Amino acid sequence: MKITKKDLYADLRVLAEDAERDDLVEFIDHEVELLSRKATSKKPSPKQEENDEIKDIIVQVLKGAGSPLAIPEIIAKSPKLATQPNGNPMTPQKMSSLLKQLAESGIVESSKDKKRTVFSIVEK
Repeated sequence: MKITKKDLYADLRVLAEDAERDDLVEFIDHEVELLSRKATSKKPSPKQEENDEIKDIIVQVLKGAGSPLAIPEIIAKSPKLATQPNGNPMTPQKMSSLLKQLAESGIVESSKDKKRTVFSIVEK
């Protein structure tokens, strides 16, 4: 398990309290507050928002398909997936990356069909 800055500050706070160093306790509390504020103000970047939109389209295509689809078939099923919002053609590498994210979140599952990988919606 990874030790976070918050965990380290919590340990340091205990040591500072034991040493009766109120100035250190105040400093540590301030740093923890800054870390909390930074974590809550983080919003998705424009690229992340764009990828979320593409993932939504991928999910809709897979839901509408009667059988598992390979990446080129997914791209062919939707004109929106044929080109990226910036006008460039959608690459299989980008689709693979987005499908991997969907698989890790449990929305999509992948399987091997002969020599190619196919994707389908996870049935709940």
